[in-house]
Amino acid sequence: ETFSQAQIIQDSAAQYCSMMYRPPELFQTNTDSIITNKSDIWSLGGVLYCLLYGCSPLDRAYKCGDSLSLAAQSSKFTFNQTSPIGSKYSDDIINISRDCLSVNPDNR
Repeated sequence: ETFSQAQIIQDSAAQYCSMMYRPPELFQTNTDSIITNKSDIWSLGGVLYCLLYGCSPLDRAYKCGDSLSLAAQSSKFTFNQTSPIGSKYSDDIINISRDCLSVNPDNR
């Protein structure tokens, strides 16, 4: 891809993807980036995280005024066994969310 093609992908992501659920590769698209359905898997992991914990995985960075792009690329999200209302989550559902939110698309 050329730089202009990468910029078109990034601009499209900015227009159509919510920042709170945007995968790391769509914050900073390089000319050698390959965008696949694995981007959707990351977003699905963000939605699952929200269902589990009541907020986006990027919500903490957003509230602190930190860079959402850097937060998505660091993938340092908190996965608690206990829900906000005190229920216990299985290891399986936590691992699914964690795997979906992997920075490396090949690991999703």
